[in-house]
Amino acid sequence: MQNHLIIMALSFLTIAISTQGNSGCLAGENKVVEDLWICDDWADEKPQTAEEQYQEMLNDSKYSEEDLQEFYDKMFAPPTVTRADITFEVLAVPYYRQEEEYYGGPATARQTVAFLTGNVESQKDIFEKVKADGEDSKATLGDRLKNYVNSMQSVNVYALKYPSSASEMSEDIYADLSRGVPVILWVKVTQEGNWIYNTKGGHFMNVTGINTGGSLIEVTDPYIMWVEDSPYITGKYWVTAEEAYSATKARGLGYFK
Repeated sequence: MQNHLIIMALSFLTIAISTQGNSGCLAGENKVVEDLWICDDWADEKPQTAEEQYQEMLNDSKYSEEDLQEFYDKMFAPPTVTRADITFEVLAVPYYRQEEEYYGGPATARQTVAFLTGNVESQKDIFEKVKADGEDSKATLGDRLKNYVNSMQSVNVYALKYPSSASEMSEDIYADLSRGVPVILWVKVTQEGNWIYNTKGGHFMNVTGINTGGSLIEVTDPYIMWVEDSPYITGKYWVTAEEAYSATKARGLGYFK
């Protein structure tokens, strides 16, 4: 009965927050009884599609014909690198434990930029640039995270890709990792299989490795050491391609590549 009352109280808190026009996560909202529930993103976001981003790039003189062709091929053409060409691909993306329970986005952005450039900003400073509007907001906007990462490096123009299958997603990851680019996952996970915690809403992490055949992927997850008794002290662990695809599909928005 006591647990039930706690859940009801938290539900009323969520409703009260939503009626104030901020559906992001606020302090005290990310633990429900004994389960871990984290929420990094803004539930109502409708992020820019790759097609919309490409149209913007066409109208921006800073992009050359080569830049536009590279983006088009990366986002809309079948990968030129296939599983048969690769045996094992792992990138040495650094792990940064998120400093707040809602800093999954800023920590993932920091990991990505640090790997691509060697430069880092504090998670707090990054959060101020990627958070949803509102003084008390504790949610990251995916579009702002993408724009931040793109503004901090010139190795790769990140854009949102929605996979149609686990097989397509693993092929895509192969292609990105083989050219030295970590993928940014946007997921909603449930504590089952190789996932050891739940998320209330969306969460960000990097894909940093993939095995021969594409059946397993390595993630570098800023949240993982918040989990009590987590064995993943390096911040890195492996999930199946099906698990990664299902978690991406559960969030419903795709991943940044």
